[in-house]
Amino acid sequence: MEKLLQINSVKNIALSRYDINRAYDENTKLLTDLNDKTKRKNKIKIIEDIYTETEYQIAQIFGEVLGVEQISIHDDFFKIGGNSLLAVKLISMLKKINIDISLQEVISINTTHSIYKHAQNSHKQENSIIVPLKLNNNSDRNVFFIHAVGGTVIGYKELADKLDKSYNYYGIQNINIYGDQLIKAKSLQELASIYLKEILKIQPDGCYTLGGSSMGGTLAYEIASQLQEQGKTINYVFMLDSWANFSDEFRKKDSFVKEMQRQQNEYGGMLNEADIADKNNLIEAAWGLMQLLLSYKPEKLNFLPVILFKAEILNEAHATNQPSEHNGWRKYCGEITVYNTPGDHITIMEGEGLMKICTIISKKLDLVLS
Repeated sequence: MEKLLQINSVKNIALSRYDINRAYDENTKLLTDLNDKTKRKNKIKIIEDIYTETEYQIAQIFGEVLGVEQISIHDDFFKIGGNSLLAVKLISMLKKINIDISLQEVISINTTHSIYKHAQNSHKQENSIIVPLKLNNNSDRNVFFIHAVGGTVIGYKELADKLDKSYNYYGIQNINIYGDQLIKAKSLQELASIYLKEILKIQPDGCYTLGGSSMGGTLAYEIASQLQEQGKTINYVFMLDSWANFSDEFRKKDSFVKEMQRQQNEYGGMLNEADIADKNNLIEAAWGLMQLLLSYKPEKLNFLPVILFKAEILNEAHATNQPSEHNGWRKYCGEITVYNTPGDHITIMEGEGLMKICTIISKKLDLVLS
């Protein structure tokens, strides 16, 4: 079992040459390297007096990633400045001290202490389609956010944390991104059907609220369509800059790969060092999902309340699409409300864009409760 570091007990250590350099207290199983302590004077301060060597290392990584000078081993990474991109950096740096944690796991295992306990447990968590983002054990109301073309859902963590606590928030991820091709789907409709079965395990009946960024919004639309076919009621489908039409240029693989590489370099260059081992494999997996999106023909749904957050900045990848105020969805949606939102297709989930999305979704969810 790993020994504890206790700063206040240093004064009790015997002053022999051996003990000064490496002291071991048999009663408390305390192992302290005094020379190392001297080197730590200017490092990130841990609030607690007692912590393990591994917890110390994890806390230093937290401090470096987040730029904080003081931390508790129980501080939630996402509540002290962390976001999805910084989480990728965190995962990458944890690997350097031989701690493996996935994008799925870091959503709930996000404190210095919980990561340390996770590292002690050799059992690897099985990847699942449903990922809890934020839960309220006293609520039976749920919101489901479906992955974008990248397959992960960690990007929704910050959004969920800012939304109404009266709901449970779940992410729907594509577990194929972790290597094994466990999901077999030849169409977006078939993929949506697989996800719907998982959603019904969480919520067998009632009114459903769905959402997603980019491809995730389209998947949410199709899941809502299938729910309506089963006689279910939909509260809202929230689309974060999802598109219903794509140009010939957008459909070219080399254009897609170029855009994905740009996004990786600019927004998530450490994904290949995290739990997804190879950038090229990730791009190939994303291209496979993109093929499902490009071949999808939405059904016209007259009684589906759709909220579209349209990015105010048109990035290069979408510039070739036919421009419209509703990203091509008007002809499919009987009810669609569009909110122009600060940012581009990616940065809409950051800063002012994220705050506007949170404010509007929160108001809509409040209406459901009233």
